[in-house]
Amino acid sequence: MAILIEIVNLKKIVVFFYLWVLLEGILRKWVVPGLSNAIFLGKLVFSIYFVSVLIKTKRKKILQDKNTIIALTAYMLFLTITFCIGTLNYGPIVPVLGLSVHVAYFPLFFIIPLVLKTKQDFIKALHYFNYIILGVFILGIIQYTMPPSHFINKYVEETEFVAQVGDAVRITTIFTYGGISSYFILFTALLSFTQFVLKSGNKLIVNTNVLLGVICVFMTGSRFVLGFYFVALLSFLILAKPFKIINSKQLLRIVIVLPMLLIIGIQTTIFQDALNNFKSRINNADNNEDRLVEIFTPFKFSETAGFFGHGLGVTASPAQSFIHDRSSLPSYWEEESERIAIEQGMLGFIILVIFRFTVLLFLFKVMQREKDKQLKGLLLFFFIYQIPTVLVMSQTNFVYIENIIYCTQIGILLFVAARQKQRYIDESYSI
Repeated sequence: MAILIEIVNLKKIVVFFYLWVLLEGILRKWVVPGLSNAIFLGKLVFSIYFVSVLIKTKRKKILQDKNTIIALTAYMLFLTITFCIGTLNYGPIVPVLGLSVHVAYFPLFFIIPLVLKTKQDFIKALHYFNYIILGVFILGIIQYTMPPSHFINKYVEETEFVAQVGDAVRITTIFTYGGISSYFILFTALLSFTQFVLKSGNKLIVNTNVLLGVICVFMTGSRFVLGFYFVALLSFLILAKPFKIINSKQLLRIVIVLPMLLIIGIQTTIFQDALNNFKSRINNADNNEDRLVEIFTPFKFSETAGFFGHGLGVTASPAQSFIHDRSSLPSYWEEESERIAIEQGMLGFIILVIFRFTVLLFLFKVMQREKDKQLKGLLLFFFIYQIPTVLVMSQTNFVYIENIIYCTQIGILLFVAARQKQRYIDESYSI
């Protein structure tokens, strides 16, 4: 009885954690900006609590894939080495802040399988999340119609220049900055499309989210977000039938209905404005080749970073004010591949990629053997979404919302894997 009460309370705390993540930007920007730093650190308090729960839990072997266990262990051991290097080079504060950036949300891997008991629990949570997505998209569109100087478009740091695309702002929605919001919009727009294909959730809400999601993707002003959105969308449609997630009749319905939704959207002034502004962004933007070079050439730092890097946390934003000697560090970095190479060296970069690739393979195996079409479809979406993560093209570690999304996906993956194992045991017992 006590264990049941503990799990129920844990479920409430997990729900409150995700609400905190979503409300954090609202509080920091518009309600109590004076407490911005304290509110930001609130997520770490939840993480510490989750770790304490996992230490006490009697459920073992939540992570059942041997290869993933080995890869995760190797990555954590290497982070310990880079933590020590960071401490020797810059003192303890820098690597502690770096550790909070890299692994603060890893407990979600194991907490989610503890609180999710049935598919109905998961679908119910997704149902409520769809309403939150709708609210975020509506807020983004309202922001886009307002001038950059309007209160609704402020950043946490009011001295920072509000980014624009064409004549409009790059929307921040409920988050503190545009980059964080862009990753959330990308994920939720694709999640809405996935549910549309799977006929999951409230039909009106999901269809509306698909339409508004496309509009908000343009409003982010991000070339990566727009490009990956359409690549992922097409990839999902191409793979859904071979993996027996949808049949030919359903695919035909989607091919007919989806263009109709887009035609409706294109007729609106707001969609046309977003499209025209994005075109101006493309025409006036820097050369895309330079960004690709930065993403795919992390080894350019190998001479200074070596095999083990400069130490955990040296590229983490919260740690910058604590680094007083920058003589050994590069003068500039932006992409995650660069930051990982600088902090963890070439060996650390390779170990991280191996870990993420191992997770992707485990995800693929679980997806292949899943019999429920809705869960299988969501796993296919996760599989496609994680490809840029494995290629270190997205800011999975250094943009906290993307980090939380990634860790949540793994938590759901482990929930589905545990569900499959239980079904196998039940079926074996019945035989």
